[in-house]
Amino acid sequence: MAIHFEQMHIYAFKGIQNLAIPSLNHINILTGDNNCGKTSVLEAIQLMRNPTEFSGILRVARERDIWKGFSGSASPYDALLNLFPKNAKDLTLGMDVIYNGKAHGLTLSGTTRHAMIDPNSSLTQRPSIAYRLHQKRDSNEMAEMDIFEGVLAYSNDGILTKQPVSFTEQTVLSDLRLKRTSATKIIYRPTTHYAHGSVFGKILKDDGYKSLCLFILQIFDENISDLLLLRSEDTGRAVEYIKHAQWGNMPLSTYGDGIKKVLSIASGIADAADGVLLIDEFEMAIHAQHYEQIFSFIIKACQQMRVQLFITTHSEEAIDKMLEIQAYDAQPETDFINVITLKKISSEKRTYARILSGRETYANRENFGFEARL
Repeated sequence: MAIHFEQMHIYAFKGIQNLAIPSLNHINILTGDNNCGKTSVLEAIQLMRNPTEFSGILRVARERDIWKGFSGSASPYDALLNLFPKNAKDLTLGMDVIYNGKAHGLTLSGTTRHAMIDPNSSLTQRPSIAYRLHQKRDSNEMAEMDIFEGVLAYSNDGILTKQPVSFTEQTVLSDLRLKRTSATKIIYRPTTHYAHGSVFGKILKDDGYKSLCLFILQIFDENISDLLLLRSEDTGRAVEYIKHAQWGNMPLSTYGDGIKKVLSIASGIADAADGVLLIDEFEMAIHAQHYEQIFSFIIKACQQMRVQLFITTHSEEAIDKMLEIQAYDAQPETDFINVITLKKISSEKRTYARILSGRETYANRENFGFEARL
C-alpha cells in the first residue's frame, strides 16, 4: 500500500474546528457518533486535490448535494458559505497536511457585504471558471446582491501563493472543470456513487485487476463471468453489462445495490492508483455476511494499486470484520490500519481524534468489549 497523507490538522471546515490527526496509516477507518464530522474530513481532504484553484473549493462545497440529487440544493453562494464553521466571528477555513514528506497548507478567508452591482460587469477573479449573472447581459439595471470577497492562500513546502476571490449570490457556475495543478491524486466515492452508473472505469483496462474484481463478484453470484461495455443500438452510447452463464448479457442496472457498490469501490481503487481513495459509509448496501470477503478484496486491491484508503463507517460489526481478517495473533507487530474515532465538543469549539492501531482496537474489543465508535 502507500501512505501519502502522513498527518493533517483541520483548523476550521464546516462543523470541524481544530482537529489534529498526527498519525495516518495505509488504511484509516473514521468512525464516531452522528454529526461528528466523518464525511467532513473526507471533504476537507478533497480541498488538497486542487489547492490553488477556487473551482476546487466550489466543487467540494456543492458535492454532497449533487451526489444526493437534491432538487432543493443550496445555491453555489450559500454552499460556499456553508463550508465555514457556523457562528464563527470570521469567515475562515483551512488545514495543514504533510503529503509525501512535504508540508502543504490551505486557507480561504474573507467577508461578506451587500452591494449594488452592474450586471454587465464581471466579478471573476480566476478565468478558469466561467460565471454569469442571472440577469441578462443587455440589462442596464443595477442588481442588489451579497458578495463574498476574500483571499485563497496555499503554501507548498514553504512557498506561499495568494489570490483574491470574489463571488456573488447571483452567480451560477457554468464550468467546474478542475485543472491538475498538483500531483495529489484523490478519488472520492460518496455513499450513493454506486447508484449513478459508470462504475467499470479502469477495471476493464487491466485484465489482472478485472479478474480480481470478477472473483469478488462471484461471491454474490457464481455464474458471473465477465464485465462488458456494449454499445446501445438506440442511443449509440456504451452500456455496462455483466455476462452471466445462465442469463446471458445483463445490463448492470438490473442488478442489486450490493454488486453495484462493490464495483463502485473497485473502480475507485483503480482510479486512485498511486494516490488516495475516500469512501463514505463503505458498508452501505453490502450485507454483513459478505463483509469478510469484500474487506479482504479491498485490502488486497489497495495493496496491488498502492492506494492509501480513508473510509467512514457507523457499523461496529463492519469494523470488527475488517480487523478479524488481519489475524493479529499470528502477524508481526507491524500494522497498516488506524481506527480514528472523532468526537466533537461544541462548548470547546474543538473536534478530538482518538487514534488506535487496528491491533489495539481488536485487542480492546476482544478483551473489554471496547466501543470503537465512542
